[in-house]
Amino acid sequence: MKVVSIGPFPNPISGMSYINKSFFEAVKLRNKEIYKINTTFKSNKKNFTYIFLKPFFMFLKICRLIQIISYKKTIIYISLSASYGKIYDLFFILVSIFFSCRCIIHHHSTKYLVKYSILVKLISLITKNKSLHICLTKKMQFKFNKIYKIKNIIVLSNIFFLKKKILRKGKEAN
Repeated sequence: MKVVSIGPFPNPISGMSYINKSFFEAVKLRNKEIYKINTTFKSNKKNFTYIFLKPFFMFLKICRLIQIISYKKTIIYISLSASYGKIYDLFFILVSIFFSCRCIIHHHSTKYLVKYSILVKLISLITKNKSLHICLTKKMQFKFNKIYKIKNIIVLSNIFFLKKKILRKGKEAN
């Protein structure tokens, strides 16, 4: 079984990119077949070039996903974007569903809990209860269930990934 991790990866380092990298490394350590689709677009400037090239960049990433998953059963791990990146995330999820992949959707942001997001609602409707959603806290889990009617939710704090990294560094020092 293949695993595909989709989302931003360092650099730049952010909480989400750090967790994506940690997840990727943890799966790789278990000798699993894992692929990385890095959605980090190199330009942070929101100019004409960015607006024109970002959709093309993401289209190529979606084509890469299709290439990876078209052969075997695959698990898709995707970190859901906090802002307009959810539009691209939606396409990744649609492709995953089309190819009958199992989706794990990791929610790192409370932005769409504070302000309702039609994109998150759409994602929850198309994934139904077939996908596993990861929230960072019990409070997030409760709100996702209440607002978006998402039932398949587990709580996994980012501290889980940090503890593993700290433990590994401690073993290296000995």
